Amino acid sequence: MRLDPYQTDHTDNSKSACSTGPIKFDRPEPEINTDSPTKDRLLLAACHIFSKNGYHEATISEICQLAQANIAAVNYHFRDKQTLYVQTIRHAFDITAKKYHPNGNLPDSAPPEDRLAARINAIVRPSFDPGPAGYIKELFAWEMGYPTGLFGQFIKEGIEPLKKQFHKMLRELLGPNATDDDVHFCAFSIISQCHSPLLRMHVRKTLIKYQPSVAEVEALIDHIVSFSLAGIASRRKLIEERQIDN
Repeated sequence: MRLDPYQTDHTDNSKSACSTGPIKFDRPEPEINTDSPTKDRLLLAACHIFSKNGYHEATISEICQLAQANIAAVNYHFRDKQTLYVQTIRHAFDITAKKYHPNGNLPDSAPPEDRLAARINAIVRPSFDPGPAGYIKELFAWEMGYPTGLFGQFIKEGIEPLKKQFHKMLRELLGPNATDDDVHFCAFSIISQCHSPLLRMHVRKTLIKYQPSVAEVEALIDHIVSFSLAGIASRRKLIEERQIDN
């Protein structure tokens, strides 16, 4: 099997062209430890239900049933469905970051090439993780297809700091003469490569019917890293030539 960006493999053409309903994700239910605090059980159950059905179709009743908690507990800990959803997004992100640290736990003094590889690894792997660390990618997929308008605060608090850190890293690789546009376009290119599997597997109405092997995921990450570093090196050369011409 091979990851196919053109969606020519593993496709049932009779269904893909006319699928119009919400995407449904088939992920095993998490193990709920009944000894865990009620709030923690609700958040884990909410991660599963929201990522499976999306915000609009998920119900508090489903979440409580999986969490083995009553609806009053949701009212007590979260007040309403919107607040539960916002906190679920943050919880899902924390689960992912704990397993796939955005910087690979590397110090700021590590070579930028290594830090870039770690960041790419942390972005790509959750797309293929069958466990709770993959919840955040499915929540993002739902937001792209069926926006709730509730992601704004999380983007500001969780994603923007990582974006600034990423741009700073790219500026190191591109050199001191890189413009904001140089950095932005390189970031856009790399992030697009990293999210291509997510877009293919989740946003499109046809789902891949197989789980990529560890070797396939490793090969994809290695390609994105090497391709991106080569592109940055080429771009840096052009930047330096541009500086000489000026």
